[in-house]
Amino acid sequence: MKSFTEQLCTVVRATECAMAFNRWVLDGLVPLAYLLEDARLKAKAQKYVDWILNNAAPSGMIGPTANHDWWPRMVAVKALVQYQEATNDPRVIP
Repeated sequence: MKSFTEQLCTVVRATECAMAFNRWVLDGLVPLAYLLEDARLKAKAQKYVDWILNNAAPSGMIGPTANHDWWPRMVAVKALVQYQEATNDPRVIP
C-alpha cells in the first residue's frame, strides 16, 4: 500500500508534491527541533532551510517561478521566521 505522500504525488507532479509536502513538514519541524533541542531534528530542518535560502532568486523570491500563488510561499516564510527566531541566522532577515 502506498503512503499518503506517494498517493498525493500521483495526483500532482512529483516536484510540486515534494515542495508542498516539504513546506508543511518544515513548518512543524523547525519549532519542534528547537523546542526539544534535538540535534537530529535540527540537522533535518537545516537541510530544508539551506535549500530554500540557497535557491532563492536574486530578487529574493522563493519557490517555483511558474507558480505565482503566494499562499504556498507563506508557509515556507513562516517556517523561515521561526528558524530565524530560534537561530538568529543572518541569512534570514527578521
